[in-house]
Amino acid sequence: MEKEKEKEDEEKKNKKKGMLVGYNSTALEDWVIGGRDCCNWTGVTCGNSSYHHKVILIHLYNVREGFIYEEWYPNGSHFGQFMELEGLDLNSNGIAGWVDPQGFMNLQNLKTLELGDNHIKRVDPWILNITSLELIWMASNMIEEFPSGFWGMQNLQDLYLQENDIMRVHPSISNITSLEVIDLDLNMFKEFPSDALLRAGSKAKPPRQLPRTLIQGEPLNNMINEGPNKADSA
Repeated sequence: MEKEKEKEDEEKKNKKKGMLVGYNSTALEDWVIGGRDCCNWTGVTCGNSSYHHKVILIHLYNVREGFIYEEWYPNGSHFGQFMELEGLDLNSNGIAGWVDPQGFMNLQNLKTLELGDNHIKRVDPWILNITSLELIWMASNMIEEFPSGFWGMQNLQDLYLQENDIMRVHPSISNITSLEVIDLDLNMFKEFPSDALLRAGSKAKPPRQLPRTLIQGEPLNNMINEGPNKADSA
């Protein structure tokens, strides 16, 4: 009976760790939820605050080195407890989806989100609902569909979606009036609404300061001036 209980406890422990870093990885073994000072955890940076545990940056780039081909489903509730977080870097970790993604919704002070070089297939709704975001980096994933929910992201300045499988850009991109840079290089475009991109950022910037984009190496204004198919013939 005691051995069965020990086995059950071990399975629960492994499941919890699996949600955090992957079943076989011990890269974040010091991340003990409810345990010691989280400011000493791997990849965590804390700022000065009148209260304890103000985590402002989590930098976990390639933290699962050696396990990148084992898909990781991060648990949003683990990250959502850091409500003062300003930057989250989960690049190069084999992420394929999320457990409890609603937990990320607590991150309403987040300015920079980096999810590049993973196995992500879409821009999830929780990302689009963090309206404080100024930079989204999701290059080198498997995203096929350009999201249509950008209208609320009025602080977004930099959007990087290069090296994905996107086939068309949703016109809602024109609603991001704060947008300064968008990189869509090396995707699978069949059609491209350059007029929507032309309007993006137009309320925040004079017309001469259009959002800069790379479509197979071509700046946006070149595509508009010389024709939308110029990049295809390059």
